[in-house]
Amino acid sequence: MPEKGFEHFTFNTEHNVYQTMKYFEPNPIVNAQLRAIAQESLQPGGTRIFGNIFFEAVKEKDMYAGTLFSHIGNHKIPLLITCGAKTEEAGKILWERIQTDFQMNPNVVKRRNYKLHAPYVADLLFDCCLPDIYAFLFFCGYLSGDFCKCMEWTFLFPETINE
Repeated sequence: MPEKGFEHFTFNTEHNVYQTMKYFEPNPIVNAQLRAIAQESLQPGGTRIFGNIFFEAVKEKDMYAGTLFSHIGNHKIPLLITCGAKTEEAGKILWERIQTDFQMNPNVVKRRNYKLHAPYVADLLFDCCLPDIYAFLFFCGYLSGDFCKCMEWTFLFPETINE
């Protein structure tokens, strides 16, 4: 039986890696922060991650979807969509929603026939040029991937971060 984990797929690059607890070492301080981010992200307007970067999510039984976004004036500018499914049934529903909601996105269109097996998280990055956002998404060890991985554990496997 494989170690508990999930597929972590990025539409933009087709990068896919199986994430296990080997790559996620929770501790009480981080666990509390992750739980707070997850809870606050479910509220309208989401939660501030840092600077002008916010995270807002929705969660259904065995899946979730979240958007990292920035405010420019009164507009929410999406930076990254991250979504995850815990079961095969939820995975199929989520994959169909991605194909419908982002049917014009070339990264989604190109990978329409890609097969993910639950549990999985799938990320879609949007173009942006604001310096603090670019830094979050692409520098410091690709923090966006680490953030998405943490949200997967928090939303779909909360027992991994419970004290």
